Amino acid sequence: MNFNDIIDQVNEIAPDKGYWFVRTDGGEYFEHFYEKKIIAIGWDYINMHDINTLVTSEFDIKMKIARKEGLDIDKSKDKGKITSIYNKIKAFKELRRNDFVVIPNDGSNRLAFGVVADDNVFTIIDDPDCSFHKRRKINWLENKDIDDLDSIFYQVKINRHSISSIKNYQSYIDKVVSTLFLKNGFSHYVLDIRTDEDVHIKTLLDLINNITVLAEKLNTEFHLGENIDESSIKLNLQSPGKIEFKFLNGKSIILIAALLGPLSLGSDSIVGVDKSTIDALIEFKRVNTDSLEKIEKAIDELEIDRKKINSIL
Repeated sequence: MNFNDIIDQVNEIAPDKGYWFVRTDGGEYFEHFYEKKIIAIGWDYINMHDINTLVTSEFDIKMKIARKEGLDIDKSKDKGKITSIYNKIKAFKELRRNDFVVIPNDGSNRLAFGVVADDNVFTIIDDPDCSFHKRRKINWLENKDIDDLDSIFYQVKINRHSISSIKNYQSYIDKVVSTLFLKNGFSHYVLDIRTDEDVHIKTLLDLINNITVLAEKLNTEFHLGENIDESSIKLNLQSPGKIEFKFLNGKSIILIAALLGPLSLGSDSIVGVDKSTIDALIEFKRVNTDSLEKIEKAIDELEIDRKKINSIL
């Protein structure tokens, strides 16, 4: 049985993808950025001609920054400030399509997560709601209260730079914006626990054990060639929290995601997937009803976000 039609539909996160934290002028522009699907940066005296010659005219642009900011390029302290401004503008220009971007609101108690949707800087001069001219287009994916996120994001939000790399936090950001994804040879399946109640250990074990059992059965029945023992499970058991299943290669966990998602809704097809493949999974589902029902019960009790589960493919 060839499951590549399903595997190929899973989003793959490139290991060289950028992850960026972009300030919103003390939160003043958060709603505007989110509504207009943009981010923007200041230092408006750096125009599009400067942007287009940023590397080839580095010295001239740094001199322009020095003049406009009243800094002396020959003084080491001022030189550092000039270089810092230059590097921030350069980072903004060099954002790549599909890089992840995180922005904070006023007080940084909410964070919006998105991906860069263009290849180049553009400018808007006459926007009455935002004074920053230089902009990038963003497709926003999530807008989250920081208390609903992993506590690591309290470290992310303290960064005071206008734009800064947060690639060190990539594994946490991946789990916020994606439910099922491939990265560095592993498949990741992330379940959002939404209950505010205490997590019962039996419910949690039923979920984990039955997903593991199904993965082993899929691996054996369809000759997937995976070593399930190389899989791992990461838990963030604050309520709400997350459970992340991480499988090497991971065809089995992707198929489980299909069984719990599209094929749990009574559908007998997935767009772009051969009927014989779907028929094989439906038969597998029929034979393993007991395990799947235990997983579904655990999903209900933990109030796991079904909307995300159902929309993976």
